[in-house]
Amino acid sequence: MSEKKNVRIVLVGDSKSGKTSIVIAFISETFQEDVISVVPQVTIPPSIGGEEGVTTLLIDTSSSKEKEKETDGQIQNADVICIVHPASNGGLEQAVKNWTNRITSVRNESHKHWSERVPVMVITSKNDEKETKNEELNPEVLDVIIEDHPEVVNCIETSAKDLANISEIVSLAIQAVLYPAGPFVQENGVKREKAFSRIFKICDKDGDEKLNKKEMGIYQKQSFGDDFSDNLQENIIAHLQQSDEGLTYLDGDKVTYEGFKFIIEEFVKSGDYKNLWTGAKAFGYDKGLNLREDYKFPSVLARRTELPNELTESAHKHLGEFTEEYKGRGLIPVNRFKKID
Repeated sequence: MSEKKNVRIVLVGDSKSGKTSIVIAFISETFQEDVISVVPQVTIPPSIGGEEGVTTLLIDTSSSKEKEKETDGQIQNADVICIVHPASNGGLEQAVKNWTNRITSVRNESHKHWSERVPVMVITSKNDEKETKNEELNPEVLDVIIEDHPEVVNCIETSAKDLANISEIVSLAIQAVLYPAGPFVQENGVKREKAFSRIFKICDKDGDEKLNKKEMGIYQKQSFGDDFSDNLQENIIAHLQQSDEGLTYLDGDKVTYEGFKFIIEEFVKSGDYKNLWTGAKAFGYDKGLNLREDYKFPSVLARRTELPNELTESAHKHLGEFTEEYKGRGLIPVNRFKKID
C-alpha cells in the first residue's frame, strides 16, 4: 500500500536482551554464544524481505549510556521499532513502558494520536529457556500491554538459539510500516466505515443491501484476484452464524451490510491491515483512505489526433456492466447513483 522504498527496523532493549543474537540469527541462520555488542546495519533486499520493491534495513542498537545519543538517533529515524526483552527476566510490562516512554520522548510524539506514532513491536527473546520462562508471557499480559500501549502492533515470542520466529520479526515489521493501522482506526473508524460501506454498495449489484455469492466474488476477485470458492463461502457463513447473536449478519446465504462490517472489524481487531489495504486500494483508495483523484475523475476519453473523441475500452466495459444491471427495468433510478457516492 505504501510507496516507501526503504523500511528501517530498529531493535532496542536493555543490556543482554538478545538484540544482537536476533540480528545474527536472521542473517546467518545460526546461533552464536559469543557475539559482539552491536552488529553493523544489515541491508535486506526485496527478494528476502518479501515485499516487492522494498529494501529493509535491520538496525541493532546499544543500551549503554555512552551510546545513548546514537541509539536515540536511530529511534528518531526508525520506521518501526522492536523492543526486545528476555523471556526469562520478568518485568516485561515495565520494560515496555520504559522504552515506549523513551521512544515517545525522543520522537516528540506525546501530542500525537497513537495511530500517528511510529509502530512498535514487542519481541520476547530467549524463549528456549523453558525452565525459567516467566508467566508474564501469557496472552492476558500481552493483551494488557497492547491495551496500555496501543502503538504496539504485535507481540512475538522468539528464540535465536532455536531460530524460532526470527524471520517473522522482519516480515511483521515490514507489514506494520507498509500497511499502517492509522487510517482504519482514527476518528473511531469513521473513514473505514465510509470506505467499506461504499465498497459494499459497489459489490451489491442487485441493490438488495445483501451480498450473494456472485457479489461476494466481486470483492474477492477485484481485491485479491481470486475466485470466490464454495468452500470460502461456507466458511464465511459458518463463522457469521457462530458470531451473530442478533441474527443480523446473514439473510439465508447472503451477507448483510452488518455482516460485512463485522468481517472488516475483525480484520482490524486482529491487526490484519494488509488484507484491508489490499481491498481498499483495489477500489480506488489512497494511503490516507481517501478516494484517489484518478479514480474519482477517470480519463474516460481517449484523445487521438486522427479521430474524434471516443470512449476507451474500459469506459465501454464500465457503462455496459452498469446498464446491464437495469436492462428491462426502465430508467436507471437517481438513487442508484447516490448510493455509491
